[in-house]
Amino acid sequence: MHTERGVRRLGLQKASLLLSCHSYHGDQASFT
Repeated sequence: MHTERGVRRLGLQKASLLLSCHSYHGDQASFT
């Protein structure tokens, strides 16, 4: 059962995951 709050939290998790992935790649790019 998907509540609105649950869906929103899932979206936040995915967004933060993408953000951390982008920042990780950015750090690697600046490192090399």
